[in-house]
Amino acid sequence: MTVIHSERPRILIADDDKSILSLYSKVLAGNKTAQAMFTDATLEGLACKLFGKTEKDERALSFDLTTCHQAEEALEKVQESINNQDPFSVAFLDVRMPPGPDGIWAAQEIRKIDPHVEIVIVTGYSDIHPREIAKKVPPAHKLLYLQKPFHTYELEQFAFSLSVKWNSEKELADSEKRFRTLVEGSPIGTVIIQDGMIMYQNRAMKVFSKYLPESMMLKDFNAHPDDLQKLIYLDKCMNQKEFHPFECEIRFIPFGMKNIDHNIKWVHCTCSQVEFAGIKSAILNMMDMTRIKELEKLAMMREKMVSLGHVATGIAHEIRNPLSGITIFLDAIKETFEEIDDTEDIEELLDHALSAADKIESVIKRVLDFSKFSNPRLKLTDINIPINDAISLSKVTLRKAGIKFKADLLPNAPKIYIDAQLIEQVILNLITNAADALKDIDVKKNILIKTLADKKKLYIIVADSGKGISDDLKEKIFDPFFSTKKNGTGIGLSICQRIIIDHGGTIQAGSLKMGGTQFKISIPIEKRNNSR
Repeated sequence: MTVIHSERPRILIADDDKSILSLYSKVLAGNKTAQAMFTDATLEGLACKLFGKTEKDERALSFDLTTCHQAEEALEKVQESINNQDPFSVAFLDVRMPPGPDGIWAAQEIRKIDPHVEIVIVTGYSDIHPREIAKKVPPAHKLLYLQKPFHTYELEQFAFSLSVKWNSEKELADSEKRFRTLVEGSPIGTVIIQDGMIMYQNRAMKVFSKYLPESMMLKDFNAHPDDLQKLIYLDKCMNQKEFHPFECEIRFIPFGMKNIDHNIKWVHCTCSQVEFAGIKSAILNMMDMTRIKELEKLAMMREKMVSLGHVATGIAHEIRNPLSGITIFLDAIKETFEEIDDTEDIEELLDHALSAADKIESVIKRVLDFSKFSNPRLKLTDINIPINDAISLSKVTLRKAGIKFKADLLPNAPKIYIDAQLIEQVILNLITNAADALKDIDVKKNILIKTLADKKKLYIIVADSGKGISDDLKEKIFDPFFSTKKNGTGIGLSICQRIIIDHGGTIQAGSLKMGGTQFKISIPIEKRNNSR
């Protein structure tokens, strides 16, 4: 009940007797005693008593009276007060107001317009029992009776007490509304729990709803196996007799989801104690930290790559100088032996040495490419363009290797900000790796490229029908200089990861249920600044 109300409590009087209306006005319209009682009951009066304030406002604040003679007129006044957002706190209604409807009818109709007003039924005689009136004009706690003739002090006390009650209920309702607006609008999920059962949850908890079991019991949340003990301890802290505040981070998995790595949510949980419905309860706040964790991981990877890039540059520089000398010496020796007969064996050995030097130079070039950090040139592009370019470059090689290739690309994929050349490099590298993984496979040599999208991200999936990848290698394969191939440099996937991170995205590896390896790339759809 949010209203703009008068400084003085507004009271409605409905009585067909003019002398009675005159009495109401005399007692309530300018009575300083009632004003003093009302002021003392307000926060201002309490502040004077609690904090020692001695300067009080001595102005005579009487009740703001509105009088009328008939029930229909009273109804009009109430409707007008609601329209003006200046409602009445109390309505005194005479039971009999001939020739029109009676006060009970008026009370029923007023309740429909303003359910918060305090109603006093005033009568000298009524053939209706108060219990019957209470049934017709609920709720009973907002309905009182005043018998004629009444004493002025009774009238003052009724007006004062009911106005204070109305004002207190209004302030309480406003306070509750502000609290609910704050809690319901908060991005932090809030849950109130009693005896392990969830009693209240705000809208933000819908984010976590897929992690809640049907039982709605906290201990039954689907937590990551490594964080299960944290959840058990949290549940214990919130349900034992001696409450203990607790704070932790727990990873949750949606019910029915088996792919833990791709669906996990990091949640920061804090619990404290509150009183809810008169019972001591635990309040649990849950904040989704998944995106923050992802950014932390990306930042850590970026720092790691920068450090390794500096090291790689230094190593490449140290190797390249003596390597250049070796190459020059080998060329000179070869030229010298060309003037001598029967030097075929020596020339062959020198050719092998030069070939080895070229391979070292190639490795050094790739190391330098890895260490060379530059911002991608982001342009709004159809993701299918770099993917199709990479496919075109790979088709001949894949066909010769007997590999079946399938592309399942979104026909109307949302355009995203990418460096098409770099993305093509990533896709080409993943296709090459997939082809290498299928070399030793006799049947079902298949490679699939698929694109998906949601409101925030576009996904690229590159999958093969090979032997798959073990869990302990899923993260290691992105480490620089780590390779599962005999002649691999261990730089290709590191470069791919760096490119995707520079696009503000992620790349993950995993094994498929039917066998084979899958790489999943996610890139934000929205425009963003360059990472570096």
